[in-house]
Order: sequence, then C-alpha cells, then structure tokens
Amino acid sequence: MITPRDLLLIDIDFSYQNFMEYIYDFYMKHVSLILEKFNLKAESVVVKKSTNGNTHIMIKLDKEIDYETMLHVLLALGCDLGLVSVSLMRLKNFGDPLVKQFSRKLRVRDK
Repeated sequence: MITPRDLLLIDIDFSYQNFMEYIYDFYMKHVSLILEKFNLKAESVVVKKSTNGNTHIMIKLDKEIDYETMLHVLLALGCDLGLVSVSLMRLKNFGDPLVKQFSRKLRVRDK
C-alpha cells in the first residue's frame, strides 16, 4: 500500500478520553498553527479512539506533500516518536514512510 501524500495519520500515546476532555481545543489550534507554517490547510480532521484507548488523528490536507515534509509535520503534531523513527528509516530505505499502521501493530504484543 502506498502512503497517501495528502493524509496525515497521527498516533498520540495519550488517553482518548483525556485528550477529548482536556486537550482537543488546544490541539486543534496547534494543528492550524503548524499547518500554516508549512503552507498547508486541513480539509478535514477526524479524531478516533484507538483499540488500546489512545488517540488517532487523521488529517486530510488540501494538497499533496513530499514524504520528508510529511514526517516533519507529523513530528510537530506530536505523533509517536517510535512511529516517526521507523518512518524515517523506511523513507531512507524504501522511499515512502510507514504511516499506515492504524490497522497493524509495529510490534507483536497481544497474542
């Protein structure tokens, strides 16, 4: 699967319930500020609860961006550092980052 160049998949290791209650409004302002710095706009933002109770955020951008810029934006928006690190390694070796594992785990833990 090729990673879409106009979709940010952000994995935040923070409880969905606490995120929605305490951080959501501030985070949405942060998203606007960061995207503006990269000359981008969000067409849509979806916040969902992950299977382990943390937070997944999907941001559809107004235009496609290159993968290196995508990783800078993901990092600035608080994406899991392990995910960004693996994505950087994958970008260097294969040409596209691993930003598609909302449906897959990077490590085996719940067998």
